[in-house]
Amino acid sequence: MAVSVQFFGAASFLITTSTGKRVMIDPFLDSHVYSPVKVKDLDTVDLLLITHNAHDHFGDAPSIISRFGCPVICAKDVMHNLIQYHGVDPDLFRVTIWGLLLEECGVRVRSIESHHWSFNVGAEGNLLSGPATGFIVEADPGVRIYHPGDSALSYDMKLRGGVVQTECWPHACNNSGGRRDLLATHGMLQDRRTDASRGAFGNPVAWAGARYSQPFC
Repeated sequence: MAVSVQFFGAASFLITTSTGKRVMIDPFLDSHVYSPVKVKDLDTVDLLLITHNAHDHFGDAPSIISRFGCPVICAKDVMHNLIQYHGVDPDLFRVTIWGLLLEECGVRVRSIESHHWSFNVGAEGNLLSGPATGFIVEADPGVRIYHPGDSALSYDMKLRGGVVQTECWPHACNNSGGRRDLLATHGMLQDRRTDASRGAFGNPVAWAGARYSQPFC
């Protein structure tokens, strides 16, 4: 089957791989006014990826994990938040850090450096903090999808598109206008790549719920 990417607003995406596995990234749904899909509307989530602890990325992770019992790939501070304050089973976690390649549910996921930071506040007022991460998801042997989380623009993004041969950039840089133009200007975005969240902050109603299928053009 064709790989597809569905955008739910902010940094939230659902990737359906060529084998039918559903990979959710940064599930900010129920509290997002423009998200066309809420947790109750999801059919299934096979794997959950969380880039960092900010509320608009961490989002509805506890509800999704509770409903589907899916494994979670995230950094240790995010894992601590979910275990300590939301009672999630520790056995569901695959803790990662930049550069680590994991395979879960038959899906290969590489954690990538994100020029951002992860933070949240626990019930006792303590700071939950750590390095934010991006992900490259191998949705098919020939299709790699790069989600940089909230990363600022960096020259490393050119490496992601060249050496790693990333086919789709669904959330191309930190909440700034002209993200596709910026990447194109610096030679980081080529014809085959798509920034699925382009325009999301200017006209979120028009873009939320959009679905992209191979060949992502």
